[in-house]
Amino acid sequence: SSQGPIRIAPKAVVDCTGTGNMAYLAGAALYLPDHSRQLAAYAVRLQGAVDPAEPLGVKVAYHLARGAVDCRFPNAFRFTHFTPGDPDEESLLKFSVDTTEANYQSGKIAEFVEEAIHYLSDKIPSFASLEVSAISDGVVEREEGAIVGEYTLTEDDILSARKFHDGVAKNSWPMEIWDRHNGPTYDYLPDGACYEIPARCLKALGMNNLFCGGRIVSATGRAFASTRVMGACLATGEQAGILAASCGTG
Repeated sequence: SSQGPIRIAPKAVVDCTGTGNMAYLAGAALYLPDHSRQLAAYAVRLQGAVDPAEPLGVKVAYHLARGAVDCRFPNAFRFTHFTPGDPDEESLLKFSVDTTEANYQSGKIAEFVEEAIHYLSDKIPSFASLEVSAISDGVVEREEGAIVGEYTLTEDDILSARKFHDGVAKNSWPMEIWDRHNGPTYDYLPDGACYEIPARCLKALGMNNLFCGGRIVSATGRAFASTRVMGACLATGEQAGILAASCGTG
């Protein structure tokens, strides 16, 4: 504060920052993304009616891929994904961004996105009827690190639909990996199966009162590609709060 540092001594702490800010400040061990980190995203919401019979997602992907091949847009735009909304709902245009590319480093992504929207409007008449209703505040990383927990969830745990004695959340989302060079791939669980995330993945190793939820639960890089999705984040965030409350009350 303006008066100097403020010392806080809580009985328990929950870190749901998505980036491990609290865990870092507390001195917890963290996993950091390796050199093969996934593509980031820049989202644009579009308002307007979309004909469900028109393969607009395919058309958007095709034209942006052609634009990238022609060096009009960053190469990662090849992997942009369009999700049409219902007639009264917004559609989502999610641009893929390689944060290691020179185009990203120069801070021109917002300009490229604006140009790409005009480009798509010229190429696809039905797209031209859509209006931008919201855009990302900035590029959003899919992975920014995770805590080292008392247990680290693995790829094998997910694909084998493993259950744990201290399981606190269930998830069935595939490992959705957005590779910088090849785009998205999906590794699925068996049909109808789900795996569990144990409480130990939510507790920082060597710390009795630091709990984490959301994108920073303890998981390997490939396992994280499943645990980072919204449903799992909501479930682990709630459970981290419950664990912290139990810790705080003794």
